[in-house]
Amino acid sequence: MRKHPGMSFLAIAALVLGIGVNSAVFSVVNAVLLRPVPLSDPERVVFIYAKSQQSSTVTVSYPEYQDWKAQSRSFQGMAAWKLFFWNLTGNGSPEHLKGLGVSAFYFKTLGVSPAMGRDFTTDDEQPGAARVAVLSRGLW
Repeated sequence: MRKHPGMSFLAIAALVLGIGVNSAVFSVVNAVLLRPVPLSDPERVVFIYAKSQQSSTVTVSYPEYQDWKAQSRSFQGMAAWKLFFWNLTGNGSPEHLKGLGVSAFYFKTLGVSPAMGRDFTTDDEQPGAARVAVLSRGLW
């Protein structure tokens, strides 16, 4: 190793790079493929949506969701969600956040509950009700 320090450095760098890449790939595979989805009965959860001639998935309005829920005879529960983007302000620079606007039974339908605090209620869905949020652990 002393006679050829360049080769020694190259061998050590190759080992470090190989171990680092292997760790990163395993972490992704573990998080995405090996770790089970944190739902009580994931095989019973389905995603329903509307289709049109222009698109394979179409946003469903809240009144349409309420009609689907009222007329449903096949599902034990039903919840709606929509992707939103918010700006969090306060001390320091604003932060751009991605989150979901969900119906009251979102967590109950998935069979999960918040680690702290309360879940959403039907009172939270009423017009004029105070806004309520459930924060992720990372944002907390």
